[in-house]
Amino acid sequence: MAGGITGEGEQAMILNEDVQLQIFRQAAYGTDPTTPNGILMPRGANFTPMFDRKFIDNPQIFADGIEREPGLGNQESGNDGDVVPNLNFFPYIQKAIAGALVETGTGPYTKTSTGIARTALLHLFEWGYIPLSLYYKFYDMVLEEAHFKCGVEGIFTVGTKWHGTGNVSFPPSATSLDATPTEITGPSVEYANLVTLENGVDGADMRSLDIDIVMPVVEKRVIGKAYAQELKRKGAKVTGTVELFFESDTRWARVRAGTPTTLRGTIVAGATQAQLDLLEVKLQPTGPKVEGEDGILQKYAYKAFRKTDITNTPIKMVTTCTTVAID
Repeated sequence: MAGGITGEGEQAMILNEDVQLQIFRQAAYGTDPTTPNGILMPRGANFTPMFDRKFIDNPQIFADGIEREPGLGNQESGNDGDVVPNLNFFPYIQKAIAGALVETGTGPYTKTSTGIARTALLHLFEWGYIPLSLYYKFYDMVLEEAHFKCGVEGIFTVGTKWHGTGNVSFPPSATSLDATPTEITGPSVEYANLVTLENGVDGADMRSLDIDIVMPVVEKRVIGKAYAQELKRKGAKVTGTVELFFESDTRWARVRAGTPTTLRGTIVAGATQAQLDLLEVKLQPTGPKVEGEDGILQKYAYKAFRKTDITNTPIKMVTTCTTVAID
């Protein structure tokens, strides 16, 4: 059997590369897309599906003292792990956060998102165990967390956490929703291609920038249903850490004073790039001020916020890529 190892009395062992993850956009809860257009998710090896349904102990005690059949609790589902996107795929993560993209250009294309959507987009994940022709559908998946890591060396990854209603297709199908899914390719994104900017043209050079976006999900459950009927985001928070190098003590003192500033990380790979703007942040020192002959190095934690005049959003993302308009 392709991709598996079998022996007498043994079942096939499914290898990692035999497991295919497709992502689809859903228009309504618990339903397949009208025109299934699957996109292959460039997942990391730690990206796994989760399905849980806890037992509820049966409290009845009989003369033999043996426990009776338990009941079943609510169904829960989710996915956790890294996505390893090239920047042609990155707009799919961008849209899952923001809910809408402004798409312009004729190639390269520009995808701009502002803010975080209160009403989250629904996605369907299809896990295909290719050698066994088993395809499980995880409905109503909402992106709950996204963690960007931008440093001086490595490969750009996005840590993700997805929250589902618990609606999963059992038993699985023998065929895929999309037998010929689209695989969006592009160059890998090396941290060495990170370009940074702090406070417009007057600021510091960033050595690393981590961005943590947390968008907690609330479930709406009704009596008689094992899984949630609706998912809502109850808010959002953008925090992270940054390591800054200052060429002068004057610039360091400005940040130390708590003056709101702007952080920007631009990740470049060939002709594609993603620009991540944190428009209003305050920085909190988390380590000692390290002075050298050429300047000052210090690490900070930060919180991004929206000003009371709501002219600035906590995060803005602009991706330049070869991907045409996406659903």
